[in-house]
Amino acid sequence: AGDLDAIECAGESQRAARKRQLERIEAIEAQVREHELSSGEGISTWFGGDAGSAPPYPGGPAAPPHSVPPHAAQLQSTLPPGTPPPHTGAPVARPAPTPNMRIAALAARAEQVGRQASVAHPKDAAAWNDELTKLSVELDDLDIAGDAEARASRRALLMRIEELCALVDRRLASIQQALDACTAAVDRVEVNAWSEGMKGGPGQAREVRSRLAQIAGDLDAIECAGESQRAARKRQLERIEAIEAQVREHELSSGE
Repeated sequence: AGDLDAIECAGESQRAARKRQLERIEAIEAQVREHELSSGEGISTWFGGDAGSAPPYPGGPAAPPHSVPPHAAQLQSTLPPGTPPPHTGAPVARPAPTPNMRIAALAARAEQVGRQASVAHPKDAAAWNDELTKLSVELDDLDIAGDAEARASRRALLMRIEELCALVDRRLASIQQALDACTAAVDRVEVNAWSEGMKGGPGQAREVRSRLAQIAGDLDAIECAGESQRAARKRQLERIEAIEAQVREHELSSGE
């Protein structure tokens, strides 16, 4: 019964055959228990000899000596012709991955980085670059001597990794460009607001505040990739707050 439980059946027919054998085992065990209770004899007496030499069930043939357990051979006899023997629990050796299989696995990792670099928060940009570097090193370490197909696949993947590195660089560059644009915008507002001493009256003050609020919104929308960019964004937001405070002070002092 333990051997039957260890068999990994491939389909419904094999599972049904295993179930039949387990049911037969239960029936035989019930007969043995009933005989022992009625006669007080042991199993060896009931079988008429040594229990170790008894057939697998009353009246059944003795198990022939071979490498496949009797239960597996019995199960195999119930399967259609040409069905492979049932698995008996012995470990199956798996072939080592080929160079192309390993390259395909590395390519999957590279594309995962590409998806993240396209849409995820850039705070992980350093981790993306590290992963792409590791992939390049693993490709360089592959032993593909004499395998023209694997060499071509490696070249293609190395080119793809270079493209992904450029994608990360462009993402970081676009963030810096946005910060630079906001800095320049704050500079222009500050110069225009005070170049003529805020002589434009209330209308000019409202325009300055509106423009500063727009720039602050643009700064808040920037996803900074690192501490230096976050610090740069913070400096511009502080400048905006300072200019707004000066505008309010000017309005109060001039009665506008």
